[in-house]
Formats: sequence, structure tokens, C-alpha cells
Amino acid sequence: MKTASLIRGGVTSVVVLLAAVLAYVVWHQYMLRPWTRDARLRAEVVRIAPDVSGLVTEVAVHDNQLVKKGDLLFVIDRDRYALAVAKAEADLQAAEAAARAAGASISAASAGASASQAEYQMRQQQAQRRAQLDGIVSRESQADARAVAQAAQASWKQ
Repeated sequence: MKTASLIRGGVTSVVVLLAAVLAYVVWHQYMLRPWTRDARLRAEVVRIAPDVSGLVTEVAVHDNQLVKKGDLLFVIDRDRYALAVAKAEADLQAAEAAARAAGASISAASAGASASQAEYQMRQQQAQRRAQLDGIVSRESQADARAVAQAAQASWKQ
């Protein structure tokens, strides 16, 4: 009795397992190749994305046409593309102008620094000459010369 019961349980398990596998195969086939009572559906869909965005003005292929690599598929609105190129060129020219202006500012700052350095050196030498003429030049004039030299040095470092 016990072996008959095991055989029935085994056969039932195999039948249930085969039914589950068959159901999965049928479902999978239906998902890959859908059909109706009137026809079978078959389609190969390929998503296409252009390098440049814009409106499609012309489609150069027809349904079920065989296409090869490099074939023209569609045409994008050339006016919008030309406008995008013109805007990019204008942005480039504006960036170049800003770079030239920055270069001119750097040159002006460098020239200003050189002028400040020359002014400092002149004032420093003047203060040293007045310090050497201790009995001839007043102490107030010497202090003024030192103060002017220190102010020129601060301006140059700034």
C-alpha cells in the first residue's frame, strides 16, 4: 500500500510540475509572439535617437523597408539646427571676448604694480638721502620722507 501511495504522489507531482513548465513556456511564447484568432503579430522595434535634437521634417524610410548602416532614416529641421549652431558660435565669441578682457585687466594690473614698485624705490632712495644729510635736513623732513616711502611700499604690496 505504501509503495502505491508513493507512486501516486510521485506521478501527481510530475504532472503538476510538467503543467507548470508547460504554462510558463506558453506564456513566454505568447509574450514573444503575440497572436489573435485573426492574425499573428510580429514586429521588430528599434529605438533611434539623433545626435542633435529637433523636429523631424522628413522620414526617408517606409514600413518594413530593409535598412543598412549609414542609410538616411530621417531629416531634422535644418533651421533649428542652424540656429543652435549660431547660438553656440555666439557663446564662443563672447567667451573669447571675456578672456581677452581678463587678459587686458591682468596686463593693466601688472603695469600698475610696476609703477607702484618704481614709486616705492624712488621714495625709499629719497628717504635714505635725507637720512644721510642729518645736520642739513630737518628731522621732520626725514620723518616725512620715511612715511612717504612706507606708504609707497604699502601701495606696491597692495
